[in-house]
Amino acid sequence: MSEEKYMDEFARNEQENMAASRSHWDVALANELGIPTTIKSWKSNDRVIVSSPQKQKTKMDIVPWRDSFLPQWKVDLIEKEASMYDNMMKKLAQEHREKQAKAIENNLKGSTL
Repeated sequence: MSEEKYMDEFARNEQENMAASRSHWDVALANELGIPTTIKSWKSNDRVIVSSPQKQKTKMDIVPWRDSFLPQWKVDLIEKEASMYDNMMKKLAQEHREKQAKAIENNLKGSTL
């Protein structure tokens, strides 16, 4: 039997993903020059826009946030609610410390909780 000449779909996708990850410097350079960047998948003739510097930003754009990528609207919501959440966590921590101090004090006196 002859050797298999064609890649399966998974191998082809992996090959495209590796090529795309190596070309991020090309995308950055194109952004600096204001040139939109597109890719064409082997599965179809459709072109997918990778980056378009002239495009207006929307709330649905996926943006980097900490160690993941989220839609812009979700990042805005998290950042808006962060201070309220932070204050709530500080209050709970303070209450926990007070209860702990009271328990230690009662334990030193020899009484039970």
